[in-house]
Amino acid sequence: MKALIVDDEKHVREAIRMLVPWQNWNIDTLLEATDGQMAIELIEKERPGLIFTDMMMPVRNGVDLLRWMHDNNVAGKTIVISGYDDFELTRNTIRYGGLDYILKPIEPEELIRAVDSAVAQWRREEEGRQAAVKRGMELNQLKPVYLDKAFSQLIEGTELHGAAAGLEAETGLPPGKPPVRLALLTLEGLHPANLRSFSANEDLFYFAVLNICNEILGKEKSGYAFSYWNGRREVVMVLWSRLGQAHEVMRHVQECCLRTLRTSFHIGLGQVHLFPDGLRQAYAESKKILQQRNLLENDSWVHAIEDGRPGSVVPKGGPHLSDYESRIRLAVFSGQPAEIRRTVHEWTAAAAAAGRITPHQLQIWGSEYAVLRLQWAKDWLSEEELPAELQQPGDAFEVKVEPDGLFSLGSWEERLSGELAEFAKTLHALKQQNGSVIHQIRKYVEDHYRKEISLQDIANQFFLSREYISRKFKQELGENLSDYIGRIRMEHAKKLLGNPSLKIVQIADRVGYPDEKYFSKVFKKHTGQTPNEYRKQQSEAGGC
Repeated sequence: MKALIVDDEKHVREAIRMLVPWQNWNIDTLLEATDGQMAIELIEKERPGLIFTDMMMPVRNGVDLLRWMHDNNVAGKTIVISGYDDFELTRNTIRYGGLDYILKPIEPEELIRAVDSAVAQWRREEEGRQAAVKRGMELNQLKPVYLDKAFSQLIEGTELHGAAAGLEAETGLPPGKPPVRLALLTLEGLHPANLRSFSANEDLFYFAVLNICNEILGKEKSGYAFSYWNGRREVVMVLWSRLGQAHEVMRHVQECCLRTLRTSFHIGLGQVHLFPDGLRQAYAESKKILQQRNLLENDSWVHAIEDGRPGSVVPKGGPHLSDYESRIRLAVFSGQPAEIRRTVHEWTAAAAAAGRITPHQLQIWGSEYAVLRLQWAKDWLSEEELPAELQQPGDAFEVKVEPDGLFSLGSWEERLSGELAEFAKTLHALKQQNGSVIHQIRKYVEDHYRKEISLQDIANQFFLSREYISRKFKQELGENLSDYIGRIRMEHAKKLLGNPSLKIVQIADRVGYPDEKYFSKVFKKHTGQTPNEYRKQQSEAGGC
């Protein structure tokens, strides 16, 4: 068990540490925070079972901390230790679930009694939580495994009538070929915060959702919820009664999930089909409805064809990611997180301006992203330098939701910016391992001095700004880029002038100067002699 001590006064934290015989309750980890905000971060990360908090602290005070714990359904038990004998503070402690309000200076006996009571209550509730989860899992395990298998086979379209045999007695399904509607609840992009009460176990959370659905449908034997074997984190519900009120039934399911699990789920509701032959089509229909829901709309959780979003029509999406490829690529190659964030914001703002972002559209963008990201990596690094991890896109275009179940445009933008910033950081690190970009530019000049090279040409070639190249080149090599290009050309020109069979105009062309007169002018500036004078001098020196 873990305990957290929250107080801005170090001597108070040390006093609590010394006064409590932690080993009596098997508390093996002690955490400390100096304010409410720091405490929240530790609670999210460590999930302590026991929390001591002061009330008057900087950044976020004790009342803010208690309110946050209450709103986020934190399981840990709280003991308030304060120097203020204040009715409002005491009232807020009780209101937001605090167990004790102890005044400073701390009386050891009072503190130990409070700890004993809090730990005992936490353990009782923890046992209850685990038992409830275990009962839920056992309840589902008691149902024959063939139910999930049978319904899954019906969706797959295999062994239709064989798989349907026996479902009537087990689920209350009407005999024959009754009309049914299929609803699909998705846990896609579940936020980690929703799993805190389930020891971060997504399977336990999934079974809790499944239990809620079957509890509602089972009361009137109006349907059955099952786990589709080929659907990751989906709850499939087959409804065979109250079909006209199916929308209301699904809203009730959603409301119960919100009350019990403190989050909401999107549900796709298909049209009426005959069981079992139409189940496959009904599943595809519900799946398509969910894929076409507008993530920017936060006022609807149950989506159906009668809502005016027919499954046969794919709404026009927003701008293609490839439309912004050049801007995003340059931002990534700059390696500047601020520039990446600015460019990503332009893209997400344009996407949102279309008024509609769907999971289907995110998949399309995700495919574009994977192709572009791989191309950027290949542009920056050679094939042999390209590690496997850079060839795999991240999850920036997967549907992710907030703890309340809503899609956040800001969070999506932050994920994409963060992923691209990390991608850029990796690219630059690998590039530096294989020689800095300035040395790559120097090599490029040495290989291409015969051609006309401008600073802009080099900037385009290496996806960097002209200013950056000029500044970094001078810093690393101690010479201006233009002077370096000229010096390389002159060194090669001197070598060529040693060949008497070559004319000056030919030499000028071979070192990147199509104009002989301009070449002679530059040569004299570098050497103090014209090309002919240099050749004559070298010839005479060789003769001696």
